[in-house]
Amino acid sequence: MRLEADTSGSRDTILSHRTVEVARRRDIGCLRVGMADDDDAIVSVLETLLGVGLPRQAGATATAARRRGMWLAPRAWLVHCELDRETALAAAVGARFADGRAGALLYSDYLAWFELAGPGAETLLHSGGFVSFEADGLPIGHCKRTILMGLNAVIYRTGHANWLVGVDRSRERYFTKWMLDFEGS
Repeated sequence: MRLEADTSGSRDTILSHRTVEVARRRDIGCLRVGMADDDDAIVSVLETLLGVGLPRQAGATATAARRRGMWLAPRAWLVHCELDRETALAAAVGARFADGRAGALLYSDYLAWFELAGPGAETLLHSGGFVSFEADGLPIGHCKRTILMGLNAVIYRTGHANWLVGVDRSRERYFTKWMLDFEGS
C-alpha cells in the first residue's frame, strides 16, 4: 500500500488492517475560499494569490507544487496548502478583497484529515454510508462532500485505492473509533 509522501513526520498511523492502512495527517494546511458573486476575474485573482487553480467543475481538483484546490460549490473551494503559509495566504486574499467580494478562512483547525490506502479502503468508506464510487461517481483526482457515519466529510480520491478524508475536528474521535471498529470486523 502506498500512502501520500510525507517528509514532515506529521503522519500517525491509526489503523493497519490487512487490507487498509489509515493515517491521521497533521501536515495539511487548509483554507476555505469563497466569493460573493460568480465572477471569472475574481477567480483568476484568487488563483494567482493562492498559487493554485480553483476548479469550476463540480468535484474537480487542481494541484500545483504543494497546493491543491478542491471544488465545494460554484463559488467555494477548499485549498490545501503548507501549514506555515495558510495565515499569509488568507491575509493576502483579505487584503486584496477588503471589499468582501472574496475571502479565505483558516480551516486547518476545523477539519481533521485522514489518509486511507489499500484495497479495503473503499469497503471501509462504504461501511460508513452511501458513497458512489462508480466510474463517474468519484474519479481519481476528484472530491465530494458527503456524510460518513453521520458526520460531514470531504472525500478526495488520490488514487485507485487511495483517499484523503476530512471530517469536522470536533468529531475526529468518533470517526477514529469507527475506523478502529472496522479492524475487528
